[in-house]
Amino acid sequence: MANLHQNLTTIFYIMKYCEKIKKIAMVFENDFSKFVLKENFPQCNMCAFYVFQIGELFDEMSDNFKKNVNKYIPWEKINGVKCKIEQDYDNFDFELIWTVMTQNIDRLYNSCRNILEVEYPDYIKKLEEEFNSL
Repeated sequence: MANLHQNLTTIFYIMKYCEKIKKIAMVFENDFSKFVLKENFPQCNMCAFYVFQIGELFDEMSDNFKKNVNKYIPWEKINGVKCKIEQDYDNFDFELIWTVMTQNIDRLYNSCRNILEVEYPDYIKKLEEEFNSL
């Protein structure tokens, strides 16, 4: 079972994956037709990997912690997207990943940041220092 520091570190890493997804999304300038071009498949695949990793990180958090911060983040939806990617990996769902990239990632990032700033304000600076020292 994860302790508080591990749970908060996990939230922080979810934020970092959100940042990576947002950077890739900017490349496509909110244009789905660019996203689905064959030459852009490596970036599409990378986004799917990041979304999947967010779901994996979610699984590492303690159930008690998830209950405590449930008002901020719809964990069930995150897990559902991860399961969809995992179960149907050979049939890449461009629309699902695009929706996550363009409609959900900013909200998830802001929710994670809110958890750290509102619920655990002393931790965010510590986590940033730890991350930057890697």
